Amino acid sequence: ALEKRIKSVSDFAEYQNQLTVMMNITMNCVYVALANIPTFCSEKSVCVSEQSEGLYNSLAYLAASTMSSLPVAAVATLAGTLIQYVICGPTPVYFTWKLFPEVYLNVVLLYLATDSLFQYFAVTQKSAGAAQNIALFFFGFVSMFNGVAPTPSAFPVWIRWGIWVSPTYYAMSNLVIRGFIQDGTKASEKITEDVGFRDDLAYGSINPPMTYILFVIYIATLKAATVYAMKNLKQAK
Repeated sequence: ALEKRIKSVSDFAEYQNQLTVMMNITMNCVYVALANIPTFCSEKSVCVSEQSEGLYNSLAYLAASTMSSLPVAAVATLAGTLIQYVICGPTPVYFTWKLFPEVYLNVVLLYLATDSLFQYFAVTQKSAGAAQNIALFFFGFVSMFNGVAPTPSAFPVWIRWGIWVSPTYYAMSNLVIRGFIQDGTKASEKITEDVGFRDDLAYGSINPPMTYILFVIYIATLKAATVYAMKNLKQAK
């Protein structure tokens, strides 16, 4: 169905290739965030002990933990993003190298969002294994609303609310609208709108700057929930 809307087979292949690459880029940072769960769980008991002695509060620890893991995550996601960009070839048609900083910004925001989600489950679950299982379950739900498989136009009306709680959708919406609509061709703009991405909030799709606002709300809400959960932890005897 998508191929019929593109002028030529080569146009379709280029569009599909770069759309898939953008999806791979956004999913790469999820695995980077997932790797932080065992570390966070192992530090949790120490944090609870030191917090009970008044050495620092939950917010200070959470901020330090996030900032200390960010440099490694930034390098890992940068490497993954660069590799995926190379797959597009030396001169990508849609996501040109001038858009690379914007692509990387969305990768970092998605990492912070998923890391915040995984941190919350690391605090509320007894072990790293339990935290990883429930984190993947919940992320599995929100990742269904990724904008690629399935596309937004395929969502039944009764479940379209899922895009509002899916950080993968925020990132994909930002990238797809930027690369295929704002900086794309008429053909790429037409197919992007046909699959459900539109640079129009009134249509029912979430588009920038609303997606960036939702990123901030999502991260802040989960950080606040994690701080609250840490305050309620009882020191292990």
